[in-house]
Amino acid sequence: MLTTRMTNCTECGDITALIVGIDCKITELGNDIYNKLIYALNGTCRYDEISSLIHYRRILVHKWCNYEYVSDFTVLQIASKVRLMTSSCIPQECCNECITTITTTTV
Repeated sequence: MLTTRMTNCTECGDITALIVGIDCKITELGNDIYNKLIYALNGTCRYDEISSLIHYRRILVHKWCNYEYVSDFTVLQIASKVRLMTSSCIPQECCNECITTITTTTV
């Protein structure tokens, strides 16, 4: 079975950029769920996508601390899936806060 992969990604090896992208997409999906609940919109919520994003975020955080964690998969393999899942993320104000938090904690 063929799987879609992104190639020639400039930031794919940067774990912090991937985590920020995941946080941004989770925020976007969370806001979508909130709006559907508040305004009683009749739409589907993508809980499986949120679950997958949280799972990949957990893997990346552990891999950030211990690069040998899940050594069968490289950061580029994980990044390929994460970038495809977060490609439609529209940057919001909270994404800037995530970037600031992650960069200040790594320095």
